[in-house]
Parts: sequence; C-alpha cells; structure tokens
Amino acid sequence: MEIPYRNTKLLLKTIPKDTLLFRMVQNPIDDMRGVSIGDGKRCLTPNYNVFFYPNPFAGPIAFAKYPTHKKLDMVIYKLTTDIKVISLVKPSKYTRYTKNQPRTFIKRCSTVKKGCLPRSGTSYDPCLSDTIIKKYPDVVGILAISVSDTASIKRRLKKTKRFFKFAEDARNIPGIPELILHPLKQTIKKTSAKLKVC
Repeated sequence: MEIPYRNTKLLLKTIPKDTLLFRMVQNPIDDMRGVSIGDGKRCLTPNYNVFFYPNPFAGPIAFAKYPTHKKLDMVIYKLTTDIKVISLVKPSKYTRYTKNQPRTFIKRCSTVKKGCLPRSGTSYDPCLSDTIIKKYPDVVGILAISVSDTASIKRRLKKTKRFFKFAEDARNIPGIPELILHPLKQTIKKTSAKLKVC
C-alpha cells in the first residue's frame, strides 16, 4: 500500500492487531498518557513518539551502551488494533536518514515545535511532518532501522543473525527495524489508545 506525498509515493506497512511490541522504559505511564507537566496534567503532542522493538532482546542489548540502562524496565505491549506506519525499509527508497533532507515527510524531532512538552525532541530521532499528520491521521508511525542501535547489537553479539531477523533499508544497512509510534489510533483526533500493557 502506498500514499502520495508531493511528487513521490510513500510505502505503508500494516502492523496487525495482537502484535507484541517490546520497550525499555523508566516510566511506562508516559507511553500512553504523555509526559507529566505537573498539577496532574500530561502533554501528548501530535509528534509524540514511543519506540519499540519486535523482540525482547534487541532493546536491552542496544541500550547497554547507555549508563542509565540498568534503570530501565522491559515493558511488553500488545496492539489492540491494526495500525499503519510509513515503512523506511526495503523496498522503500527512503530511510531514517531522510529526516536530514529539506521539505520531506519526516524531519529531525529537534526541529518540531515542542508545544506543551518540557523539552524539544532529539536531532537523531525522526518525527512525522505536520503535513503527513494532518493529511493522513490514520498513519501513526514509522518503521525504520537505527544505525547506532544496530551497531551496538552487532558489537555485543558475534553471530547476530542466528538470533535476530534483519531487514535492510535503501542504504543497504542491515538491522532490526524499530517501530516509532504515536500511542493513539490517530495522530490528530484523540481517540482511544491502540496499545495495552501485557
């Protein structure tokens, strides 16, 4: 399935209901309700991203490089509905690096208006553009390969392909695709959550 965007087409992938997703996180309540901003209030912006891996082993290995990884817990989520995401793995001609190009469908999260969030996003994470969010509210995320996470996993496991199924993107970089999701069914209309904790 594809959607038009300016003079190109973007590849969509449907992630089916009941798919299990794995996440290393310190405060899982933020994943579905947004960041606490005090006085019992929370902030959940249209570009709010939650990062998952499709198996329980990738995250702990990838995040072992960070000093705070021992403070993170493994949380397992299950999709309560089918979801659509923009695929940045083959056969897509776009990759996570596309966020560095001008006037495109994803951008560096550091360039997104932070809105009610306490701080801006990071420069190395991709966020959907405002145009995509407004035009396709049922597209709730991105499937992409993180080069740095893949490098960490390869360093820590000598024979990674025995344990993980790798995909490739248009840069011919093999890696474990990461799902970057907005926690609601649509990115604009604040409908019910599409995830539940297992």
